[in-house]
Amino acid sequence: QQAKAITHTILSHHFQGSSAPLISPLTLKQGDTEESFIANDIYFKLCWRRALEHAPVAYEPAMKEEAQEVKAQNRVFSLLRSNPHAPYAHFHLPLTTLIEYCGVRVMCIAMLPINEHDSLLYGSAEDGVVRQEEIAAVMEQLGKDLHLSAHDVPGDGAARSHLPGDLSVHRGRDGCTYLLEVGRIFPPVDRSLDT
Repeated sequence: QQAKAITHTILSHHFQGSSAPLISPLTLKQGDTEESFIANDIYFKLCWRRALEHAPVAYEPAMKEEAQEVKAQNRVFSLLRSNPHAPYAHFHLPLTTLIEYCGVRVMCIAMLPINEHDSLLYGSAEDGVVRQEEIAAVMEQLGKDLHLSAHDVPGDGAARSHLPGDLSVHRGRDGCTYLLEVGRIFPPVDRSLDT
């Protein structure tokens, strides 16, 4: 309920063009095309994209992308719980939901006790790929259990992985291990191919 009320506040002020919104958006980094907010330890990401500052907004692709993230989280959560003796069974996922209000979809994610650089065990940071060997073996097993084939992950120090290159694993300040950015676990389907 709290996330829903805050979403309504964010969007109401956004569409009214309020010069002093109650909840200010996060500062965008150069190249970012998403608007996001943080309030009450919840991260809010508006599901739209702008190619350029004054370009029209693209809702549908962004809405589908965020829905895919939630679907993938549900699949991974199901796998974690159905294999209690698997080496990845202790992993946690962030509490995530999608809220639609006035035709806009907002992804709401509970803030985690992690730091982007200090807590990263597996995945990519701005300065390169991090792969701790013990976690790499666990991630390989997770990918195999999701029935994903190994593929080359492009980038510095290209490696083979069963999982998407932007997936990351963090050790939280609370001692828990968190699995993030799972949206690309399910490969895209090329609709132009005859099935």
